[in-house]
Amino acid sequence: MADIGWGQLQAYEAYGRAGDKKEDFNIISYEEALSDKYSSSKHASHSMLFARNDAILWDLYNTRGTVLMQMRFDGLLGFPGGLVDPEITLSQFQEIELGNLKAPDYGSETLGVIRPPLFTMGDGYRGLPAFLSNSFAGNARQELLIGLQHFKLLSEDEIQEAVKSWLTFQIKNTQ
Repeated sequence: MADIGWGQLQAYEAYGRAGDKKEDFNIISYEEALSDKYSSSKHASHSMLFARNDAILWDLYNTRGTVLMQMRFDGLLGFPGGLVDPEITLSQFQEIELGNLKAPDYGSETLGVIRPPLFTMGDGYRGLPAFLSNSFAGNARQELLIGLQHFKLLSEDEIQEAVKSWLTFQIKNTQ
């Protein structure tokens, strides 16, 4: 395949690469972003939209909630952009999820919406640990885990166990 370059996106090529770490970014408040210090900067916001949902899947797994992620144009998973309140009702979540299919950029910038599983199945790998094996934009994987803990959708222990299972699987499959 011929290298066609980045075109109008050239100035942004370095942002959101797979493998970016939390330490590669500064977290600042909305007020600070509007200050003179950042007046010449480009501003972007991505949000982890979620709704609490205690439905039981297959009479086994508490779904805990639903989180909206998207498959991006570059083949990486990430969060939708915009300035929004992250916690919404399940009904609002479903409305937003369905609305994605009607968005002007659906099919070009956004290639699909995804709900990460917020449980680990009986084999200790399928569910959230398997989901973590996907390729994420920038630090979206870390943002997901931080958000799940911050909003108490999963406990710190559950997240650590899922990460441990995902990393163990990665090691086993790269040897």
